[in-house]
Amino acid sequence: MTETNPTSNETSNHKENASMANNNTPTPEAASITDRDGYIVAKALAYAIARIQSLPDDRQEHGDMLDMCALLRGHDLPQSMLDMILLDVERHAQQEVDVYPGEELHDERQAMRERLDAMKAAQDEAMRRFNEIQKEVA
Repeated sequence: MTETNPTSNETSNHKENASMANNNTPTPEAASITDRDGYIVAKALAYAIARIQSLPDDRQEHGDMLDMCALLRGHDLPQSMLDMILLDVERHAQQEVDVYPGEELHDERQAMRERLDAMKAAQDEAMRRFNEIQKEVA
């Protein structure tokens, strides 16, 4: 039962919500709100990681960034979709996004970089061909 506090009902509701969040009973899977919730959450995480990594070292929230990277890597999206999200965020943020920070993840970071570089090269080649065709048509 929720405590009633004449000065703030918000505080008592917060306590009730916190206790419900801490119980370990399984909850049913939430319905999708946008039909692409996972994609949007993954992209938001990638943008947040990019922003944190763009800050000077002394201003970076390193622990939060590490947790965001772990959440993004563990997200239930195919690797190809995650790569496309990262490529898109890197193009918009105009910087590389490192979702494998730390020395222990060097091999994973290198493999991701190779995939993203190959995707960038393929996109650049497609744009080059498109522009050539446009010139021939004009």
